[in-house]
Amino acid sequence: MVEWKYTNESLPAIVAGLDLENSKGQYVWAICGSGDQAYAIAEFVPRVVAVDNNKNQLDFAKKRGERIKNGDVNGFLEASRGTSCFGQDLDRRIEYFDGDRLRKIGPRTSRVSFVHGDVYESIADQQFSFSRVYLSNTPALLNGDFDRKMDSLISNLPVGALIYGVVKRKGFHIFHGELKIEKRLTTLARSLEPAKSKWLPAWKPSVYRKVE
Repeated sequence: MVEWKYTNESLPAIVAGLDLENSKGQYVWAICGSGDQAYAIAEFVPRVVAVDNNKNQLDFAKKRGERIKNGDVNGFLEASRGTSCFGQDLDRRIEYFDGDRLRKIGPRTSRVSFVHGDVYESIADQQFSFSRVYLSNTPALLNGDFDRKMDSLISNLPVGALIYGVVKRKGFHIFHGELKIEKRLTTLARSLEPAKSKWLPAWKPSVYRKVE
């Protein structure tokens, strides 16, 4: 089953929070979901590895990438149709992926590869070193496995790496001494996440840097 047909996060927030415009040559490890985020990231970096434990989600994202590669801009966008939730988010996403941007991303879809696995643990099996990590809201969903999984991820990152995600744990970076919150990037990312309705609270991403 495909759970996510498009992202309900702000793509400009992700691009800014990961400082992608200043990250030439950097590799990015990212939760896959719909693939929107991975293809947006691929505009700026030479390699993105999109990982998901839902194989159907990976297949969906791959097919959408083929559509961009083949110049099927409308097909890429239409793949998300039929989803009634988060209408304003769908509109914002379509606005971000305008024709010019998708034509630029098209030749760069080869920068995106896919891994079926756990975004926290499968990184240990990769041959590349990742200096940027995009987690979406997965940290907020870890519950009892939070510390173990975060430690597994952090231990496989180089010093200086950035982690972007929604972490609903006060003082998270204090408990994980290897991390320091990047206040400037966090503020910037949050400023690019528009307010939602009372039924849909705004995303509150945070950006952390590994310091030791």
